[in-house]
Amino acid sequence: MRDPKAVALFYEILGKTEAKKVAWQPTGAVGQFTTPISGKFILTLFPYTNYDDQAEPEGPPCLVLKDENGNVIADMNFRVEGIDREDLATLAILAKRIALSADDKLDELLTELKNPEVTIGGDLWRYDIFDDQNRSVKVSNYVYPSEQAALNAAEEYKRKRARTGETWWSNATRR
Repeated sequence: MRDPKAVALFYEILGKTEAKKVAWQPTGAVGQFTTPISGKFILTLFPYTNYDDQAEPEGPPCLVLKDENGNVIADMNFRVEGIDREDLATLAILAKRIALSADDKLDELLTELKNPEVTIGGDLWRYDIFDDQNRSVKVSNYVYPSEQAALNAAEEYKRKRARTGETWWSNATRR
């Protein structure tokens, strides 16, 4: 499909993202990032193009521009002539790094690792959540680098999942 304006917009967004001039933010969905533009539009980067017959995401990342009413103004994906899959992947990587402040975290880690006294390794943590009857509600599949990180994740899980009036408690355990 030909859409010269969508192609031009895509490459403007990619260029501004490369220059760190786009304030990408996580949406809460894995690999999905968004940013408002001029108070009139919302730009969302999805980690896939569409869903297959089994409702599984497929395809390279895509970028969608919506107006203030939620109407799709431009859909920028690999099917648009002139938008390259590699450029979509580059945008996804850069948006993630901006949204998660990855460069700052990597700089901090690299500085720390330059110290010859620093060793890599240590305990890994998981969280467990129980209801007021001491029944297991959730055991994290993910491991965390510290007890506090595991407890923070447990609190976030409880905040999102516990119904009003339910009392859940949690703990962190070494893996």
